[in-house]
Amino acid sequence: MEWLTIKKQDKDLNVLLADIYEREKNYQNAIYIYRDMLEIYPWDEQLFKKLAYVYALDWNNEESFQFYEKALKKDRWNIEILDTLAHLALELKDYKKSLRYAGLYLKERPRDGEKLGLKWYCLEMTWETEEAIATYNKLLQIQPYNSEVQDRILHLTS
Repeated sequence: MEWLTIKKQDKDLNVLLADIYEREKNYQNAIYIYRDMLEIYPWDEQLFKKLAYVYALDWNNEESFQFYEKALKKDRWNIEILDTLAHLALELKDYKKSLRYAGLYLKERPRDGEKLGLKWYCLEMTWETEEAIATYNKLLQIQPYNSEVQDRILHLTS
């Protein structure tokens, strides 16, 4: 593996080395390589996504979130990144950001039950009850037999 790092400018070889470290669960070395590569290729969305992913594997959700946001700046409507950001923000208990990214995701896929569920949870956590009920009702239209949604609506309206 040492010969891979000799060719610092060779992105493919260095990404391969980082991938090897990732599979070996040596996340710190993978992070080091991806950060190093981003200094050479600061425009590369894939490197931002790979680095963000490795941070998530290393249970560093704050760093992961920051790098996924940088990746999103390179590709504003990447549905995969929007999905990940909505869930990471929820993990970080940043309900406003989770709502923002879930909302952007739902613009592309308005009938996504999972993302509507995430949205209503965040609305409930931020005490936006009226909008939460409207979101529950929309989710109930998509998933009419979802007992959890029915129970939550009863809880909110009582």
